[in-house]
Amino acid sequence: MSLEALRAAPALTRPTARVVPWPQLGLGFLIGVGALLLGWHDEPLSPETVILLLRAGAIGLALGAAFLLDDPTEASLLGAPVPLAARRALRIGLALPAVAAMWLVILYFAGKLQLFDGGELPPVAVPGVTLEAAALVALALAVGARHGGRIASIAVLVVAAVGAAPVEGLQITLMVPAGPVPEWPPEHNIWWVPVALGAPAALLLRRR
Repeated sequence: MSLEALRAAPALTRPTARVVPWPQLGLGFLIGVGALLLGWHDEPLSPETVILLLRAGAIGLALGAAFLLDDPTEASLLGAPVPLAARRALRIGLALPAVAAMWLVILYFAGKLQLFDGGELPPVAVPGVTLEAAALVALALAVGARHGGRIASIAVLVVAAVGAAPVEGLQITLMVPAGPVPEWPPEHNIWWVPVALGAPAALLLRRR
């Protein structure tokens, strides 16, 4: 990034914050919290059900993040002093703390759900679903950067559905199984791939 771009970036913070799609992010958060509220009743829940509700919360946040990089002025600003990658980085940097805070609220509500016989979630449940949430958000940003929020939201739903389905010929799923898991499933590490590649792709891919 050029020195000129670095100097211009602070001046863009306020106008960038105004165009961040906060309503879409908020709607995704409400979807996530709403999923947990479905389990907020007097009857205790199984750990499997709580994991599924948490996963619905992760999907909700990713659906909201899918629209983060939608910018109708992007094409007209390709020659601007601040390059596209820097403008996107600023937008992501403003929004991701809010997304992280939303996820913490979802985890808080999940921790308040009553489990059978005073049981607890498996130790890998929260970090496992948190990794899935990060991967789905990263995927949403990368696809959204290239194809827009609508296509990105469809991609999130498809990947979540495929990840939850058993792998043919193997007794595994790519997502943390909704049941007692004594240790971190090795196949779950595949979710680090979109986490690692999503951010660079979101910054560098141009809209078709």
